[in-house]
Amino acid sequence: MRIALTGQPVSTRNLSAVALPKRYALPLFGADGISSVAYAADQMILTLAAAGASALAFSPWIGLGVAMVGLLVIGTYRYNINQIASEGDIQLVHRKLGALPSIVMGASSLMDYMLTVAVSMSSASSFLVALYPQIQDWRTHIAVLLIVALTLFALRGVQLLGKIAYWPLYVFLALLGATLIVGWIRAATGTLPLAESATYVIAPELETHSLEGLALMLLLARSFSAGLVAFSGVSTISNSVKYFRRPKKYNAAVTMMLMGLITSVLLVSLLGFAAATRVHMVHDTTRFLFIDGHTPGEYFHQKPALYQVALAIYQGVPFFAQLLVFATVGVLIIASLTAFTGFPVIASSLADYQYLPVFFRSVDSRGLYANGVLALSAFSIFLTTVFNSDVYSLIQLYIVGMCLSMVLVQL
Repeated sequence: MRIALTGQPVSTRNLSAVALPKRYALPLFGADGISSVAYAADQMILTLAAAGASALAFSPWIGLGVAMVGLLVIGTYRYNINQIASEGDIQLVHRKLGALPSIVMGASSLMDYMLTVAVSMSSASSFLVALYPQIQDWRTHIAVLLIVALTLFALRGVQLLGKIAYWPLYVFLALLGATLIVGWIRAATGTLPLAESATYVIAPELETHSLEGLALMLLLARSFSAGLVAFSGVSTISNSVKYFRRPKKYNAAVTMMLMGLITSVLLVSLLGFAAATRVHMVHDTTRFLFIDGHTPGEYFHQKPALYQVALAIYQGVPFFAQLLVFATVGVLIIASLTAFTGFPVIASSLADYQYLPVFFRSVDSRGLYANGVLALSAFSIFLTTVFNSDVYSLIQLYIVGMCLSMVLVQL
């Protein structure tokens, strides 16, 4: 049964059999970062909304700051790729800082991969609910079912995943790119409509008269940190150099830079259009959002910012916005597959140093570590269920682990 499920085992010496060219590696290892614009923009807007609708004007500038810092981090990771060769971040930290920091690094990286799956699938279910509000009560169940399906795909190996990941990402980029171009044309001609939430009234969670000086800086910093999840896929590429086609280090570095540039352009553009179309979102719709003078209640589902922007740009022709939603769900699924390739590598590295059980080292199914895949699936389902697929709550955990692992790699 195990071989039927996961495929024939392969030797660790035969990793060249799953060497991926850049056109396959970018969708598989870069989808994590690129797809995160689908929820990173939402989290930045939700954070700023605590100060009221007027604070949302800061979002494009914070997005620009996130893009600049993200590209700087990518520059340092590109340097690290030449240092770690086909090993990974764990080995680099262990060699430079010692055992304890490498354990912390490994633990935070493993948690990041768990949260990548939980956040991506929760976000995917949120997009589906935006299209089909009648399935809102099944949002968590949908996310869990997606994780189970992804586990079965991941067990078939990296090479198969690379080929599956190819089309969803490029379809997403084509549709979103076309949407942004249409939006820029409409903005230049003065015909860009407002989002459907532009008339919603946001009640500030914080006292607006106190939001100046240090308090304002702290709010902007919190929004900035929420936006940093857009570059969560950087470590996945640096930990997956062994899966690239030769020259491995060069191809990995180029793929990482492409991911960073694409993510930066998409994030800044999306936030710019969200501000221009006056997208209004809050975390607690029962207290801080008013529609026609009344709160919509706890069962009101806010459309993601990406969907609202697309609906505004394609006003009168919602079909194209709906296509973009399906493409977004597809790329979020690929982002989770990215985590399924990264988690087993980190778990295997920790097992090499005897920090995890030895069965995490067993190589199975075309170069993926099947035990790591199953462990990631179980923990991701647990997090998704405990947090009821609430992306906002999951992101708070995501930020801590991601920033910690990035800092350790830079030391």
